[in-house]
Order: sequence, then C-alpha cells, then structure tokens
Amino acid sequence: MLSTDVYAVLSDVQQGTLPERPASYFEVGGKSIITSIIKCPQNGEKDAVIFRVFNASNEKSDGYIHSFKQILKAEYTNLNEEYVSDAEYGDNDVSFSLEPWKIATFKLYLNI
Repeated sequence: MLSTDVYAVLSDVQQGTLPERPASYFEVGGKSIITSIIKCPQNGEKDAVIFRVFNASNEKSDGYIHSFKQILKAEYTNLNEEYVSDAEYGDNDVSFSLEPWKIATFKLYLNI
C-alpha cells in the first residue's frame, strides 16, 4: 500500500515536443534467446562486460549481441567467469549458436 496518493494527469503533446527515442547500449537477439544478466565482471576488470544468455526452446537457435562500442575481444566463460574459449565477433557484434535449453556466458572487452 502506498503512503501517499498517486495522481495521473493526461495532456496533449504538441508536434515536435516528444523526447528523442532512447538508444540502447546493447541489443541481444535471436529466436528464443533470452538475456539472463548483463553486469560487470566479478573481478572488477575495467572495459569488460559479462553477458549470460540462454536458449528457451527445444530447437537450436542462433543469436547475437550488438554493442554500442567496438568489441576488442569476446570470450566464452564458465559460470564463474573463467575463460573457456574465444567467441566469434566483429566490430560491434558477437554471433553464437545455442543448443536447446543451454546457457552461454560471454565476456566482452570494449573499446571504451
């Protein structure tokens, strides 16, 4: 229960006064690909981001992570964020394929 009243006000918005559509820093996509977490690495490493994704289907699925900054390096890690192998990446994208119901964790090093 709220301790104060909540009021709503509706008004017309004039043409050209809407704010710009916000830009996202990252985009994760693919059929049945779900983002579990986006966070800083546990070890406090600078210029790196951890992504955990999973395939929420009974079929193999291709996915991608798009970054607003250039990707310098991309790695698969285990759940403890320890290096497993290199991941396929381009300037701003990581591509991957996940078997049904599988989890993948990536560490992306960005040009910040």
